[in-house]
Formats: sequence, structure tokens, C-alpha cells
Amino acid sequence: MISFKADRGTSYDVYISILDELQGAYYEIYGERVGLTADEFRALDRKKPEQEEKYSKAREGFPMNISIAEPTKIGGN
Repeated sequence: MISFKADRGTSYDVYISILDELQGAYYEIYGERVGLTADEFRALDRKKPEQEEKYSKAREGFPMNISIAEPTKIGGN
């Protein structure tokens, strides 16, 4: 599990950018587990049985789990 905590002064753009990076890290790991790049993993067509099998195998035992904690006040107070 990855826990992400920002403060109330964090811009929306930075907040979303960090979440995108965290999600991207999971995609990199999943891709590596089945011999694909992160982009190739994300492009898998889960309607095709062989690609669904790769998708499931990559995520097996390692679900994407990002926890978003309650933000702190500006400056971490």
C-alpha cells in the first residue's frame, strides 16, 4: 500500500500529477511482471482472453492500493 498525504496548500495540478506518478509506478511493476512496458500493459485489451490473462497475472497478489490521507493544514500543522 502506498499512502499519499498532501497539505491544503498543494495545488490541484501537483496533487493529480503525484497521483498519476504513483499509478504509473504500479503500471511499470505490472508490466515488468509479464514482460511488457508500462504503456503496453495499459494498452492491454481485456476483452481478448490472452491479454486478460496477462493483465490478471501481472496484478496477481499485488493490487493497486493507493491510500489518500486527510490533508494537513498548510505547512504541515
